[in-house]
Amino acid sequence: MSISIWEKQDVEPAIFADQYMVSMNRWNGYKLQMQGTPRAFYTARVVRSAGDTTIYDKDQNDGVLTQGSWYHIVVTFGASHEIFYVNGAKIYDWGNLQAELLPGTILSLAAHPVNLVFGQDLPTSANGPDFGGYFHGTLDEIRIYKSVLTQAQVTSIYNLEKP
Repeated sequence: MSISIWEKQDVEPAIFADQYMVSMNRWNGYKLQMQGTPRAFYTARVVRSAGDTTIYDKDQNDGVLTQGSWYHIVVTFGASHEIFYVNGAKIYDWGNLQAELLPGTILSLAAHPVNLVFGQDLPTSANGPDFGGYFHGTLDEIRIYKSVLTQAQVTSIYNLEKP
């Protein structure tokens, strides 16, 4: 899968961990958020076999994203790689994830359905109004793909959409 998003974090308040941009049941599905470093961070819970799930948890690992500036962030997850792109450039490739990832799939949410949300960790109805890992800033052009985008595709999206 791939997530493509334009984001601009507010200068105030200061960046806090758990600023969710996209979340499908956070730790029990997948999520893309900003950490306090500030870096993009992606998590997916992958089913390897019946009753056996593994959480893959990685950040972009290189560079920081300045508050108040627009960034195009893409994370791809599949084929034993988790790759981060910022503004069309590959920032980091978490390659050679466990071999079990290849046959694995991201956890099905059929048993515990939770709606996909943008700008918070869970739907407000699931966690109440005083909780939510809210994103402080602006999100635009959010896209979720069922396939892993190539470097050329990511660069093309960035070049077509950049201001």
